[in-house]
Amino acid sequence: MRYVAALLLIITMACTPLPTINKEPFTVTLQVVADATKEPLQGATVSCNGRVQITGPDGKVVFPGVYEGLLKLYTRKTGYWDAGVAIYKGKDTTMRVALVRKES
Repeated sequence: MRYVAALLLIITMACTPLPTINKEPFTVTLQVVADATKEPLQGATVSCNGRVQITGPDGKVVFPGVYEGLLKLYTRKTGYWDAGVAIYKGKDTTMRVALVRKES
């Protein structure tokens, strides 16, 4: 009887549908600003799941063609503390990261 129950549990788990995953690509937009002034930071390096871009004068980078799942975002700029985050996303997203200036 135990074997039958175990077999039924395995069959049930195998037949349970997985959550729907959005297979359409989306866009991640990130703006990097200075924490103290909230002014955009040009020249910050931003990586999104291994893809790297440098922020422009508006402090923004855009990563098109991103798929649903865990996003690993990492931001760095000389003179500021690095910032990193891992979040789960599945649709167009706009985020702002505020970097804190290192003490001289």
